[in-house]
Amino acid sequence: MNCLAWTWTSRVISNFTRSSNSVLKRSFSCIGVNCAALHHSFQTNSKKARVASMASNEDTSWWGYSSANGPSRWSERFPLCQGDRQSPIDIRQSKYDPLLRRRPLKFNYTGSPTSVSNNGRTFSVNYANAVDNDSCITGGPLGDEKYFLHHFHMHWGTAEADGSEHAVNGRLYKAELHVVHVREKHNMVLSKALEDPRGLAVIGAFYDVGDEHNSQFKPLERLLEKVVYRGQSANLSDVSLNPLTLLPDIEKSHYWTYSGSLTTPPCCECISFVIFAEPVLFHKDQLASLSKLSSGPHGQDYPAIACNCRPVQSLNGRDVYCSTRLKEFVN
Repeated sequence: MNCLAWTWTSRVISNFTRSSNSVLKRSFSCIGVNCAALHHSFQTNSKKARVASMASNEDTSWWGYSSANGPSRWSERFPLCQGDRQSPIDIRQSKYDPLLRRRPLKFNYTGSPTSVSNNGRTFSVNYANAVDNDSCITGGPLGDEKYFLHHFHMHWGTAEADGSEHAVNGRLYKAELHVVHVREKHNMVLSKALEDPRGLAVIGAFYDVGDEHNSQFKPLERLLEKVVYRGQSANLSDVSLNPLTLLPDIEKSHYWTYSGSLTTPPCCECISFVIFAEPVLFHKDQLASLSKLSSGPHGQDYPAIACNCRPVQSLNGRDVYCSTRLKEFVN
């Protein structure tokens, strides 16, 4: 990946189980919202790993994307980051699943965002009223279950460096949008969702630079002006921003799906990913607008947020499924 120079030593850890005394805090920044991270300890005489205790605030703020605290070092404090079902991945092989065509994804995004925030690693546009508004997705790999809209965030690079997390046949893009949803049974409680292998559904969309400004992206640009510095947040009212406007044409775009993890600590393996194949285009100035966000608080000299992306992880035998049998997508 162009964004980071890193070294990764792979160690497969399987059959994770939760110990009876595990503690999980109910709000998480690892996927774009403020949180206390998790700390894990492992039995030395067993292949099973156990979640042991909640991490300190020091651990919460420790991880990032630099050489000192970046992805190659996350597993020092978050052992799940060495699991065998990690994300992102390089999508090189996929299998056509006819059920994905007979059972299309359905988007029912209603209501408006309730807040926006900057946690120093990315922004988060949050939808706290999604359950009340029945704002959810169903279908496709999710079956008949509802997954309620929680928030969306992005990962991005620079004019010189790619910033997507997933890759397609080795190709990275300039940015990647993640729209995060919580399984209905968990009632929007993220701590429960992180313990469930199907607890979250994430819709991913690649962004690449084109010649024209993307008019659908401009409302987000204006929104981010409210949270330039780390720790800033703003409650929203009378703001209309439907995540569908930031996705490719869902009627025409094919997608891949697979089981994976949070792409940030604590790297819980709890996500059904849906990655659209068709990238969204925006102008280079709109890419640059994302890096107007600062990784530090107001009044202090911190670098801009950029290249906030984890390198691709080993597939470890997982299957990737595709919604089309076109030869350019299935191999």
